[in-house]
Amino acid sequence: LGDTFGNIDHASAWGAYIGLFLLGAVFVAIGIFASSITTNQVIAFMIALLLCFTIYIGFQFLAAIFSAPFDLIFMNLGIHEHYVSIQRGVIDSRDIIYYVSAISLFLLLTKLVFNQILRGLFFCTEEKSSFLPDFSSMQKKRPLGAFFFAPKRSFFLHHPLYIKNVKINI
Repeated sequence: LGDTFGNIDHASAWGAYIGLFLLGAVFVAIGIFASSITTNQVIAFMIALLLCFTIYIGFQFLAAIFSAPFDLIFMNLGIHEHYVSIQRGVIDSRDIIYYVSAISLFLLLTKLVFNQILRGLFFCTEEKSSFLPDFSSMQKKRPLGAFFFAPKRSFFLHHPLYIKNVKINI
């Protein structure tokens, strides 16, 4: 960023800060998604690490394998190409759109996993006014790998129509 003492390229420095912020936001979204599909923290870490590695470096390896039209597609799918562009101090709208799209994609996938967990495993009974686990359909409905790695989960559900929180053990 600076060749001699006191000679700092401010555009490159601010671009590196902005790029690191966006890169961290994408990695956090990937970590939240990985955490939503499993209850085990170690397995969630390994899934997040694999996804982050694949998105950061894995697409560059694929681009090196393929020839002319496909290498550009794989390079543009990876984060590294967009991070290097921002790090140079050039804030391009394509890079910002890429980062916002990646963050939105993984947060949307996380929301879909949680919606599938709540819709697929629980039903509401009116006489008890609480959510109860539907154990008969638990083996049939496994939403996107949820409860695949660790089938025991305990959490609280709160519905605005009910007065108290209900603890559910699965």
